[in-house]
Amino acid sequence: MKLFLYLIDGGSGRTAASAAVLADISIPENRTKIFGIIGATFGLGFILGPLIEGILTSMNFTYLGIAAILFALLNLIVVINLLPETYWPDTINTKIKKRELNPINQLIKVFRNRLVSCLSIMIF
Repeated sequence: MKLFLYLIDGGSGRTAASAAVLADISIPENRTKIFGIIGATFGLGFILGPLIEGILTSMNFTYLGIAAILFALLNLIVVINLLPETYWPDTINTKIKKRELNPINQLIKVFRNRLVSCLSIMIF
């Protein structure tokens, strides 16, 4: 059930976004080290998260909500203050057309690839 709620919440999107940001801000020589650190961090989160949840819910369910709010605020403060900008408009030479931003058109482009279509049918 937790995995289902995690996926609905967009947990996998956070993982992809954090990997994209790390790829943008790291130099190629350090990229594998950085991805190793992020993998270890996510693994540590999967270990410590349920431990902290168990400890807090054994005391009081309210503490779990308060801890979640505090972790979210800490995350927001760290991202705002320490994360460098990864988008530099002067380095991009292509102009994006408005119709290319339509997600349906992008999905149609992706599913025109026969391999992607077959894999999607097999998985879902």
